[in-house]
Formats: sequence, C-alpha cells, structure tokens
Amino acid sequence: MKIIITESQHQKILLEQSAPVKIGCHDYEKINTLCSTLVFPKVEADKLIAKYKPIADKNALEEVNSLSQELMSMGGEDGKKIAEKFSSSINNSKTEIVKILSQYYSQAVYASCGLGPQVNISQIILQVCGVIYSNFIKAWNENWFYRNIANAAIDQSNIKQVQSYGKEILDTVINKISGMVDSYYMFSASDIVFDRVSQMEKTTPKCSSVIVIQDKGCNPLPKNKWYNPNQKYKNIGFATPSASVNYDSLAKKTYSPKLVAFLNTLV
Repeated sequence: MKIIITESQHQKILLEQSAPVKIGCHDYEKINTLCSTLVFPKVEADKLIAKYKPIADKNALEEVNSLSQELMSMGGEDGKKIAEKFSSSINNSKTEIVKILSQYYSQAVYASCGLGPQVNISQIILQVCGVIYSNFIKAWNENWFYRNIANAAIDQSNIKQVQSYGKEILDTVINKISGMVDSYYMFSASDIVFDRVSQMEKTTPKCSSVIVIQDKGCNPLPKNKWYNPNQKYKNIGFATPSASVNYDSLAKKTYSPKLVAFLNTLV
C-alpha cells in the first residue's frame, strides 16, 4: 500500500530527525558516543612525543637503577650470589632496556590518540627480560673464580633451596619489569594524551546533535540555559590492553625453566 504524506508532514519528519538529542543528568555518557567525531591531529601527537619521550626515558632509567639496588638485599644465604648477579646484569642492561622501551613510545602515544594499534606489552616485557637474563648468564660465566665458588657451595643437599631462591628472585625481577613497562606506557603516554585531549576539547566546535537540559545534579536547566557540549575526539584510549591481562606470565614461563636448568649445571 502506497502512503502519501503532505509537504508539511515531510518537513515535520525532517525537523524531528535533525533535532538534537536531549541529555539529562543520567545520560551524560551518551555525549561521548554522539559527539565523538573529531580525529586527534597527528601533529599534536608528535608534539607530545617530542616533549615527553625524554622525560619517560629518564624516569625509566631511574626505575631500572632502583631495581638493581633493591636486588642487593635479596637472596638470603643460599641465593645471595644469584641476586647479586641479577643486580649486576640489570645494571649492565639499563641502556639497552631504556632503548627497547623508547622505540615503542611513539606507537604508544599514537595508540592513545586513536591513530594506531596498541603496544604489545607482553612481548616487550619478554624482550627486556631476555636482555637481563642473557647478561645474567654472561656475568656468571665470565668470572671462573666466582663460578667455582658457586660450584663448591651448591650440591644435592641444597640445590632445591637454591632453585627456590632463584625463582623467587627471578619472579621479583619480572614483576618489577612488568610494572615498570606498564607504567612507562600508561603514565608517560596514555595519561599525557588524556590530559591534552581534555584541554583541547574545551575549545572544539559545539556538538549540534546533542543538547544538555539538566546539570550534573539532575536539576532542570531553564530553556535559555540549555547548551550544546563541545565535540569530542574519537578513539581516544589506552596505549596497552586492559591492566587485567597477566603481562608477565609469558616471561615467567620462558625464563623460570631456563634458570632452573642453569642452576642444575652448578651441582
């Protein structure tokens, strides 16, 4: 059946379709959905990278140094040498560790701006731990005197205890590295993007598809006080996946068996 509408009915339909969505106090989250139409400018992302990357690298270096010092107080009697060697390997690896983190910093900022994919943090942690573990083995093997002392101190009577200390120290290293890597991209990339977006959205064009009719306290606004919120930037998010992801599991599964196998060679 063919339906015929009048010109006035047609105009009314067009007007209703183009009318802004009225937003009350319980619908504020809809503003982001309805008004997120702007693409964050790459030139602004590049400015953030140039300004904050050196700061992020400096903070990461300080965290690596702190971890190296912290390990010196771990290990107990049977694990002291393991802790010392990990401390030494981290100290010797610090430049390379920061270099690894730094090479993904731009990607992290772009991801937070909605301009690229998220950073694969598990793979970065695995890469950093690989550098540390390689230098640990190198530090242990390069001095035959200390290796012979370890050989003399480790036998079948205490190897299980030594392995237990070793895995505890390695877990501490991986946990600390995981937290450091996560914070490097979260606080040094995502957070600065969120802050910049909040500043920029104060001066963006008005969003004509939405009109706010209540304040945040659910009080009705007089009609002459209704307003269109500012347009939002779309796809703004985090540099890395959800923090609920167990980032360090891959590194632990990879290097814990390697460490146990290595310690067995000292018996």
